[in-house]
Formats: sequence, C-alpha cells, structure tokens
Amino acid sequence: ITERGSIRIGYFSSSLPYAFRNKDNILVGFDMEMLNGLARDLDLQLSMIHIKDKHSAHELLADGSIDITVGGQAITPKRALNVSFSDSYSHHTAGLLLIDSKRDDFSDLYSIQSMKDLNIGISGTGYYSKALEEFFPNAKYTEISEIRLFLKGKYPEVDAMVFSTEAAAAWSMLYPQYSAVIPKGMKLKVPVAFSLPKGEDEYARFINTWLQLKDENGFQQRVYDYWLLGKNPKAKKARWSVAKDILGWDL
Repeated sequence: ITERGSIRIGYFSSSLPYAFRNKDNILVGFDMEMLNGLARDLDLQLSMIHIKDKHSAHELLADGSIDITVGGQAITPKRALNVSFSDSYSHHTAGLLLIDSKRDDFSDLYSIQSMKDLNIGISGTGYYSKALEEFFPNAKYTEISEIRLFLKGKYPEVDAMVFSTEAAAAWSMLYPQYSAVIPKGMKLKVPVAFSLPKGEDEYARFINTWLQLKDENGFQQRVYDYWLLGKNPKAKKARWSVAKDILGWDL
C-alpha cells in the first residue's frame, strides 16, 4: 500500500451513514472520514472500488483487488472465517424502522409480541437474524434485499423492519415518514469493524494500532458525533435539517 501510494477501499451500496455518495457524487460518511484520516497520516491516495456483490468481498480482499472494506460491517463468525476484522470501532444497536404513525404501537417489546399476524422485515438470514426469534417468536419474517425498496413502500405487508438504529436514524432523515425506534425490552448490540485480508497479521496489527491512536486523540469520537449523532458545531439550523446540511442530500 505504501509503495503504491494508495489504499484500495471496497464499499457497498446503501451503507448510510458509514459510506455513501452525496448529491455531489462524493463518497462521504463515518467510515470514509476515518479512512481519509488514515490517508492523511500515511500520505496516501484513496482508490474507491464499488462492490456490487457482498459475497465476493472476501475474494477481492484475498487476491489484492482491494485492501479494506467499509460500510458499517457487522462482525459475525461466518465472515470471520474468510476475512480478518479490525478491532471494533463502533456498533449497531438493533431496533425497528417503521412508518412514523406506528411508532407508539411498537414502543414496547411485550406489546409487539402479542400482535397477531406480525410481519417483520430482515435484511438477511445470518448470525444475528437468528437472535430475533427470541424477540419475535411468533412473527413471520420477510427478507428485504434493499432497504430503499422498503422505504419506498414495496413491502406493504411488512409491519416493521429490524435494522441498525444508527443507520435507520440516518435513513429516516431522507424518508421522514419513517422512524427508528428501539422497543423497550429489546437489547442487542452488534460490533462493527473494517474487513481486511485473511492472514495479513502485520497489516491488521497496524490498522488496530492506528484505530487506537484515533480513539485516544479524540478523532474517532468527533467523527462518530458528526455522522452518527448529527452533532455539527458549525450548523446553525435545527436538528431536523441535518439530512440536508450535514449529509448533503436534497430532500
């Protein structure tokens, strides 16, 4: 990477607020600001590579096509078989994304569990999806391949979608008719990390050392506050305008 003078970053679609293109077609977000900091520290250029098929990411890492992947990736045992993960630098808090008018009905887990014909949307059937059976044992599950389809009303039969609350809050800024809620009694956190090539231990140790430095000097917290909490010290408008003024989207 240092000899080449650039780091090849793999990114995925719909990774708000970690890595996404704004209205000027520039990749921005929590992960992107972190890696822009890495590039500055090492005098590197960023080379961005869009990964259309998430299942091919480990192959691209293994053959050297990319050096690291971003996008708020959850650590799972199966993924860890194929890639090395950096130390966790954030987390997803499991919650529900749903039509705003329904948020009061879904504020308590026990009330949700008593609902008849409950249909819950999920973004995959992997490791963490299995944990949902404990929260919603009587629900029907519908796999949703693309969050935008749900937000555009393509799944009218789905009552709510289980999603990262941190990401769902950002999406709800773009689709204000939706809200992100964490029902009382629902507790599940998922660690988030960068994916690295399997077996490149020295590289992984360096990334972890760098993450520790960014944590210790406050850089990581400032980036988290800006992209995930919406704290913008330069903003003079109200919190509801963050989607336009911070994320750079025209609503």
